[in-house]
Amino acid sequence: MPRTARATTPEDLTKFQPVETHANNGGNGNGSAVKSLVDHVEQIKDNLKDVIRDLTTVIDAVKAAEKEKRTSDKEIDAVRSKLRQIQM
Repeated sequence: MPRTARATTPEDLTKFQPVETHANNGGNGNGSAVKSLVDHVEQIKDNLKDVIRDLTTVIDAVKAAEKEKRTSDKEIDAVRSKLRQIQM
């Protein structure tokens, strides 16, 4: 199964810069600070969803490989059994 490179890096998480708010500003800066925090949380959620999606893809690949191995093992056992019958 081909792997695709992900564009997300730890640098993406460091882009968030806290907004300074002052008690005397009448609340004018709080809206943008809250929006910035909400946007940052949404970005984190999206990154986590991507990670979960990637892990699910890896798990599916591992399960497929295990199934192939079991099938191969059964085929090998069948051939060995047939060889034993022929040798007797």
